[in-house]
Amino acid sequence: MEKITWVVLGFAALQCLVALINLLFRQRLPKTDGVGHHPVSVLIPARNESENLREHIPRLLEQMTPHDELLVYDDASDDDTASVVKGYAAQDHRLRLVETRPLPEGWLGKNWGCHNLALEAKGQYLLFLDADVRVSRHVIPRSIAYMNKYRLSLLSHFPKQIMGSPGEWLTVPLMHYILLTLLPLTLVKRLGFSSVSAANGQFMLFLATTYHRMTPHRMARRSRAEDIRIARLMKKGREKVACLAGTHDVYCRMYSGWSEAINGFSKNVTSFFGGSYVLACLFWVVTTPAMVWMALFAEHSLLATYIMLLLLTRVAVSWVARQHVPVNVLLLIPQQLTLGWLILVAMKKELKKEHQWKGRSI
Repeated sequence: MEKITWVVLGFAALQCLVALINLLFRQRLPKTDGVGHHPVSVLIPARNESENLREHIPRLLEQMTPHDELLVYDDASDDDTASVVKGYAAQDHRLRLVETRPLPEGWLGKNWGCHNLALEAKGQYLLFLDADVRVSRHVIPRSIAYMNKYRLSLLSHFPKQIMGSPGEWLTVPLMHYILLTLLPLTLVKRLGFSSVSAANGQFMLFLATTYHRMTPHRMARRSRAEDIRIARLMKKGREKVACLAGTHDVYCRMYSGWSEAINGFSKNVTSFFGGSYVLACLFWVVTTPAMVWMALFAEHSLLATYIMLLLLTRVAVSWVARQHVPVNVLLLIPQQLTLGWLILVAMKKELKKEHQWKGRSI
C-alpha cells in the first residue's frame, strides 16, 4: 500500500513540476511584427461552417495586406458555406473558394481539404485555421516574426478557449490539463526528438517551401490527430517546430455543449498518449481513483502534500491556458470524472467503429 501511495504522490509531483515549467517558461510572441512583409495564404477547411464564416471572413480580410490571400475549401457542406464564401469573394479578389473535390479512399475529410488548399496556395507562409478560430490584429505577422527568429518550419497555437456552458467547463479544460501536465512546451522547440512534439490543427503556420516539399497532410491523411502526427513528421525530417499556449491573440469556442464536446474529444483523446488506450486509462487511474486511495490510506502529511500538488497544478494550468482559475479548481473532481467517461466513450466508439464528425464517419 505504501508503494502505491508514493507512486501516486510522485506522479502528482511530476505533473505539478511540468505545469510550473509551462508557467515559468511561457513562450510569447514578439511585441512587434518585425520588418518587411511576407505574403501569407490563410487556408480554412470548412464543412457546414456558414455561420462562422459570415463572422470570420470580414475580420480576416481586414487584417490582410493586398499581397495575402484567403482560401476556403468547401468540404462537401450541405449548408450554404459555398454561397457565403462566393458572396464575399465577389467583393474582394483576395478571397477564393476551393470547390469540393471527391474524397479519395484512405483520406479523412479535413486532411484532404487542407491538402487541396495547399495545392492552390501561393504565399510564402501557409496558415491553416479552423473556421471557428478568431485571431487578433497583428497576430499573423508577429507569428511569422517568431518563426523567423527561431528558424521554425511550423508554429502552432493552442487557442484560448471560450466556454459558454457548464458542459464545456467540464470537458474543454481537460485538453490543456493533459497537455500542460505531461509536456513542457518549451522542449518542443528546443529538442529534436519526434516524441517531444505538440501541435493544434486549429492554428498551424508553415513555411511554404517546407510544406510543399513534405506535403504533411498527405503523409497524415489517415490520422484523426493529424496535427500531432504532422509535428512528429516534421521533426523526423529535422525541421524545427514550436507550440504555444494561452495567447490572447488566438481564441475560439470549440463546442456548444456537453454532447458535442464529448463527441469531439472522443475521436482524438488518445493522441495525447501516443494513440494508446492503455496509457490513457492508466493516466486516468493514477489521477482520479487515486484520489480516493490517498484519502483512505495516505498519512495526513502525505495527503496534505498531495492535495497541495493537485491544487497548485490546476492553478498553473489554468493560468497558462488563460482560463478561470477558481472555476477549474472547484470543478477539479467533476472534470476528472468527465475524463474517465470521455475515455470510455472513445473506447466504445473505437470498438464499434462509430467515430463521426459533422455527419461523416472518421
